[in-house]
Amino acid sequence: MAHYAHLSMDEKEKVLRSFEEKDANGDGQATLDDYSTFFPSYNKSGRIRVALIDLFQHLDKNDDGTLHFEEFITCSYVLFDSKYRFCDSCGSIVWGVYFVCVECYK
Repeated sequence: MAHYAHLSMDEKEKVLRSFEEKDANGDGQATLDDYSTFFPSYNKSGRIRVALIDLFQHLDKNDDGTLHFEEFITCSYVLFDSKYRFCDSCGSIVWGVYFVCVECYK
C-alpha cells in the first residue's frame, strides 16, 4: 500500500482499471481465473501457470480464494516494479535473495 500511495493519480487509475478488468463479475474481488489474465499470454518456458498459482496463494492474505483490491495492488507491484525470477526446476517464483557472490556461495 505504501507503493500505491506514492503513485501519481494516473498510475493509480491504471492499477484500478486493471483490477476492474480482472474482476469479471464486478464483485470487488478477482478469482484465480480472473487473475490469470494479468500475466502475459506468451510463455516460452511453460512455467507461467505454476508461478501464477504460487504468486496468487502468496498474495491471498486471508485465504479466501480471491484477491481484493489491496492484495491486487501488491500483485501489480511485484510484477511491474520489482524483479521476479522463476525456479528453473519447478517454475515457482523465487522469493527473496537469489544472487550471491562465489565466496558467499561457498
